[in-house]
Amino acid sequence: MAWLAYVLLPFTGLPAFLRGRDARMRFHGLQAIFYGFLWPALLFGASYLSAAVTQIVFGLGGLVWLGLLFGTMLGRDPKLPFISEFLTRASEQSV
Repeated sequence: MAWLAYVLLPFTGLPAFLRGRDARMRFHGLQAIFYGFLWPALLFGASYLSAAVTQIVFGLGGLVWLGLLFGTMLGRDPKLPFISEFLTRASEQSV
């Protein structure tokens, strides 16, 4: 059920993190929260460059979101680069 964390970024990630009973659920909750704030921030930054860059960021962000959603749904644990180690430690420490 960890995939539910990615349904409505970052809103469904928060209950997954706070109410998750295992480290996997809390990890995906944290990652959903992080990505739910990262993607709009990147879109905001891209909007200052051009409409084409904004569309590219939107499309790539959507592909990453679908990859996280369906990858987790299939029982895999897709992780965002650079931040996954921090999120793993944070999800294992919080109870």
